[in-house]
Amino acid sequence: MQNATVDPWELVDALDHGRGFIDRSNDRALIVQGPDARGWLGDLVTADVATLEPGAARRSLLLTPTGRIRADLWIARIEDEAFVLLQAADQPELVEDVLRPYVLSSAVRLRDATDTLSVFAFAVPEEIVTVPRGDLASSERAMAGRGGVLVDDAAYEIWRVGRGEPRMGIDFQAGSLPAEAGLDRLIDVEKGCFLGQESVAKVRNLGHPPTVLRHLRSETVLAPGTPVHAAGEVAGQVTSAAPARRGGTTLIARVGWLTAEAALQAPDGSPLFPIPD
Repeated sequence: MQNATVDPWELVDALDHGRGFIDRSNDRALIVQGPDARGWLGDLVTADVATLEPGAARRSLLLTPTGRIRADLWIARIEDEAFVLLQAADQPELVEDVLRPYVLSSAVRLRDATDTLSVFAFAVPEEIVTVPRGDLASSERAMAGRGGVLVDDAAYEIWRVGRGEPRMGIDFQAGSLPAEAGLDRLIDVEKGCFLGQESVAKVRNLGHPPTVLRHLRSETVLAPGTPVHAAGEVAGQVTSAAPARRGGTTLIARVGWLTAEAALQAPDGSPLFPIPD
């Protein structure tokens, strides 16, 4: 486990090539285990839990019955019938509080492991490694086989914005629709039921969200909060911004639905170029 370089682009490259990892030990960690854990969890969250292999992770949403986001989390399978759920500590609702009322008679146990686990996340491929908190030797062994490079927050932010990955509390808020947050891709429409399924289907088939996120590039330096213009009028604002590799800025911006496909500009009139998915 090392971070021998301070060059953020080397750290970004390490993430892209499966060597870079992020220390997620400050996240809330919830263990979900028991004979019914796989099916029970799969019936509540938007991601496909059934096909998760040991160590593999998937980003998922937990929705209200009306299809609005209550939690944005990562789910990793750590044993045959045990999963760890990671949730950023700044989210307003604890995922444990949201899930516990649904346990009822299911053979499922929920255990807060925030203070007992150290958690490391690889971005490519999506994997999570857990070790007992404070066990430095286990942490070193877990990363040694991959030549693991610890990525700091600044480099991870460059990577996140460069890939157009929206973050709760910054690019969208609790209560947003998945389509509003640019996270429809986290919904497995093939797996069957999940909380909020009918409402999500109605938005997809019969309507549209009031605002959407756009992934853009600017040849100038822009900051979060900068207005975004379309046809000379304010259409939205930048929610996340990070340096681009060859200069300028990559950014995520929230704009109104009616301007979602319009040509967008910075306040000085310079164009904002869409970044392909």
